[in-house]
Amino acid sequence: MARKKTSFKLISLRKRRRWRPKKKKIFWKVLLILFIVFVSIPSIIAYLWFKKNILDKLPNVNKIENVVFSQTTTITDRNGIVLYKVFNENRKYVKLDKISENMQNAIIAIEDKNFWKNPWIDIQWIIRAWLQDVIFGKRQWASTLTQQLIKNIILTNKKTIKRKLKEIVLAFKLNKYLANKIKKQYKGLSDKEIKRKVKEKILEMYLNYVFFWNNAYGVEAAANTYFHKSADKLSVLEASILASIPKSPVKYDPLRNRKNNIWYLSIKDENNENIELTWSIKNNIEKIYINYLKDQNFALAKDENDMINMIVPKNLKLGKLQIDYTPWRKDFVLARMYLDNHINKAQLIEAIKEWLNIKIYSPKIEIKAPHFVFYVLNQLEKKYGKDVISKAWWTIKTSLDYNIQKTAEQTVKDRSNYLLKKWANNSALLYVNSKNWDIIAYVGSKDYNNKKIDGKVDIITSKRQCWSTIKPLIYAKAFIEHRDLTPDSPIYDTKLNIAKKWHTFNNFDWKFMGLMPIKKALAYSRNIPAAKMYFLGWGERKVKAFLQALWLKTISNKIYYGYPLAIWAAEVRMIDFAQAYIQLSNIDEAVNINPILEIRNHDGSIIYKKKISKRKQIIPKSVIYMMWSILSDPANRPPSWNKVEQVPQLTLATKSWTTNIIDKRTWKKYPRDGWFVAYSPSKVFVVWAWNTKWEHMHSDAFWWWTAWKIWKDFVIRLKKAKKIHNESMLGKWTTNIYINELNGKKSTSKTPVQVTVKTVARLNWIPKADDGKTIKMIELDTMCNWLVSEYTPITDKKYWYIIKAHSQKPRDPKWENPVQEWWKKTWKEKFEKILWWPILFEEPKKECEDRLILAKLWKLKFNIISPRNWDKKAHVFNMKISIQNAPFKIKKYQVFVDDVKVDEEAYNWKTLWIYIPNNVSLWLHKVKIRLIDEKWYIDEKTLNLYIIKDNDKPYLYKKYENNWKYYYVFKDNSSKILWWLLICNWKKTRFRGNIAIWDNWDCSYSMVIDYYWNYSN
Repeated sequence: MARKKTSFKLISLRKRRRWRPKKKKIFWKVLLILFIVFVSIPSIIAYLWFKKNILDKLPNVNKIENVVFSQTTTITDRNGIVLYKVFNENRKYVKLDKISENMQNAIIAIEDKNFWKNPWIDIQWIIRAWLQDVIFGKRQWASTLTQQLIKNIILTNKKTIKRKLKEIVLAFKLNKYLANKIKKQYKGLSDKEIKRKVKEKILEMYLNYVFFWNNAYGVEAAANTYFHKSADKLSVLEASILASIPKSPVKYDPLRNRKNNIWYLSIKDENNENIELTWSIKNNIEKIYINYLKDQNFALAKDENDMINMIVPKNLKLGKLQIDYTPWRKDFVLARMYLDNHINKAQLIEAIKEWLNIKIYSPKIEIKAPHFVFYVLNQLEKKYGKDVISKAWWTIKTSLDYNIQKTAEQTVKDRSNYLLKKWANNSALLYVNSKNWDIIAYVGSKDYNNKKIDGKVDIITSKRQCWSTIKPLIYAKAFIEHRDLTPDSPIYDTKLNIAKKWHTFNNFDWKFMGLMPIKKALAYSRNIPAAKMYFLGWGERKVKAFLQALWLKTISNKIYYGYPLAIWAAEVRMIDFAQAYIQLSNIDEAVNINPILEIRNHDGSIIYKKKISKRKQIIPKSVIYMMWSILSDPANRPPSWNKVEQVPQLTLATKSWTTNIIDKRTWKKYPRDGWFVAYSPSKVFVVWAWNTKWEHMHSDAFWWWTAWKIWKDFVIRLKKAKKIHNESMLGKWTTNIYINELNGKKSTSKTPVQVTVKTVARLNWIPKADDGKTIKMIELDTMCNWLVSEYTPITDKKYWYIIKAHSQKPRDPKWENPVQEWWKKTWKEKFEKILWWPILFEEPKKECEDRLILAKLWKLKFNIISPRNWDKKAHVFNMKISIQNAPFKIKKYQVFVDDVKVDEEAYNWKTLWIYIPNNVSLWLHKVKIRLIDEKWYIDEKTLNLYIIKDNDKPYLYKKYENNWKYYYVFKDNSSKILWWLLICNWKKTRFRGNIAIWDNWDCSYSMVIDYYWNYSN
């Protein structure tokens, strides 16, 4: 056998390596891909977008020094009449060395505190603005002075990302351009010196081009306009005032809005009443305030807020006077100047001392309806930015009708002399179309240029206490919350013990009117019912939110007003108040404030055209109609007021009020200001008259002598010019119903007619049906006014009304007790005349006990002798009775058949004639006889009798004569009459009807069992 060949393989002891890709190479490849996708490509796209939208569209920054501002912005009325023009810039360019350091420092401190350090942008500001946007969602546009200069001169004020990016790039280019120019002009300067020169040039350009309002362009013109001096002589205070303006020229206008810019000083006495700032008070305040400031260690202040807290004194008193100083814009400028070391403590104190005596001059400008114009400019500034008026070349058509405006101004002027006699030196009027919120007439004060009355202060946009003119809005809220309320629902004008001990809560006349319908409580302007309606509207939180939704934004959530919010506590603006009343006027839809009809560019293209902006209808249409029915009906007002508030052939809803103050010298009550509000379904009027010195008016200067006269004269002039016509409001969202005026519930058969009234109710919210528990009629025994018993005679029975009326909160003794007290003490006698019956407030629960005792002695009693029970009788028969007890004379008797009264006769003797009507069936009946005496005591007996038919007439059964006397005996088969005997001395006897008549005096009858009519002999 052959041997097999064996083969061997060399086995390596080294372990074979498995192939794997290199980790480092993969990581770098992935990183490269991510870089390309997330960095390179977006960067390229961003660059292309940036180049196309920003770099390629940048204007030439080299021309910035040669910019000429000559555009004109024109404001017209609705008919094209020019009201105001912003044109022909009042500007004088001055070098930086001709501008005081105070002004330079002030503008840098408030607008760009790092101006000398930052290149052209402030990185810290940008990061802070970005964080505000990301974290709080508040977009801020942080800009340095360089950026603001670019924006004001080259770009627009439109807040977009594109504009911001252009602003940053152009700011860089401007710095570069100015640096190159300065290098050529000033050779040999270091980089630091060049940078300083660039900053000085930018600051110079900014201060010469910035708009300081009132047609003052540049700091030189502003210094001349407001202070009658050149820019190089501006003090620290004057510089701080001017530096405050650019942020919002309209808002911080030192002439019209002095309190927003310069100061607002409140001086109140121990009774919290405002006191006028006299020279003596001013000097004393200055001394106290300066001493206070000297004691402050301003070095401890970390920021401007700490500074303001130190500048503003707390609990500063001058004798019994409380001094409150409210810091405004210029105080923040001064605080920043101190913190940035631009001024020292002595300069700060001197500036604060100076503001008490600062004098600001007013430029003369050609303007029509000035307060309205500035109101429109303020609206434009809010929408388009602060620089739009100074840079735009627009024509702005407004809703004002200047012809009507002149009528309004003339009306106010014509009444001014009369108002001065009442010590009222100022007045305002606002007339609005509630369908589209066109402001038709706007008179912000009696005389715009009158410094004595602060004529430049716009009363229409100033906060004032509206007092009772807010009541319709409070009532509307209560109607919304309590849907079954109607204008005729009851409310009580009685004491309401909800005020503190030191505060007397009362009506303006210190009287109470008791029960009254809601419509009269409102029309009579009663305070206590208004406070109750405030609580029915669910109090502070809901009422406040409701009023704020009606545009009364000045009602603060930080203040707790309580029930006085329904009467006087709220401070509102006339313009906002008109907006609130538009909700009551326009039943179709709610609209937003908008006095601007159209804006056109200089080339005629339309930038903006008004579209009516609808708002949510806060007040339901049914409530709007109910409020109209209350306020427009003259029957709801006091008769003396109707002579005042009515205009012939015009239906208008009206509400008025006069605020009062107490003169501490005489402790008498005087009027302070008068309000009057009126509206139709398409128009709203708001009128105000007052003494702007915070002094009271004449003792008889109530609204009917002040605000009302302006309103009525104005409306009559509109009527004559056919600018206003009569209107009515449709009430299709309501229905007419009858209610019980004591509880407001829908009337039923249980509701007495005397307390049933017709009213209107919300269509789907009809009040509940009256259950008869509030008022009902019962019969009482007059002996003791308790329940009647079976022994009570009719003469002693009398109807009474039981009234159980309650307040709107019967479980609250503060509401309920005064109401019950009022009913018992005041209104019982008056209401008894209305109801025609006496009133009780508690229903008796038992019968009169004295009556039960007397009844035993006075009980009338009788028995029936004939006929007897179950006898048969014709329809007419006689009944013999016996009287057992009759303490009083019996007056009459009554006959009842089956409990139905069929006859009543006077009682003469013990034999009764019973008449059964022919319509009573021939069958067994229950016949009841009732005797009644003169005291109305009664007794009654009942028989069961068969009523049978009369078959024939009575006939003479027997006739005979004896001793010249004639005897007639009659017989009747049907009624089984046994006999009828008449004895007469004469032969002639007749019967007529149911009365027997004899021709002689000797006739007599010994017995009569029955007799018949229709018989004659």
